[in-house]
Amino acid sequence: RGFTLARIPGPAPAATAGAIAGLFNGWTGIGGPPAILFYFSSPAPVEVSRASIIAFLFALDVLAISAVGSQGLITADVGLLAAILTGPAFLGIWLGKRHFIKTPPATFRRFVVILLALLSVAVLVRAVLA
Repeated sequence: RGFTLARIPGPAPAATAGAIAGLFNGWTGIGGPPAILFYFSSPAPVEVSRASIIAFLFALDVLAISAVGSQGLITADVGLLAAILTGPAFLGIWLGKRHFIKTPPATFRRFVVILLALLSVAVLVRAVLA
């Protein structure tokens, strides 16, 4: 609906969003949505928000892999699956970058919100059916 914060949030709201994303990541394995909403509701340019999300999710994944690895939960099967999915992941990154460059900022923000709504519905359906 075009909601944007009046100014870029400071460290306390950023830490809160990060803590919520970490909680979601540990709880559901999907920590991105709170951070994505946080970054895309700020008045920062979409390029800055996108780059910040990429860096944030990379750090979140490194921490999650470290935690899982420290508990001995990374097996050969997990490593094989990760290797198999690396190609599709890089393809998605490449396609996302191509579309991001061609998309106006307002359209991109709207797409992000719609995608998050669809992801939320999918997670709820999965939780109900599981």
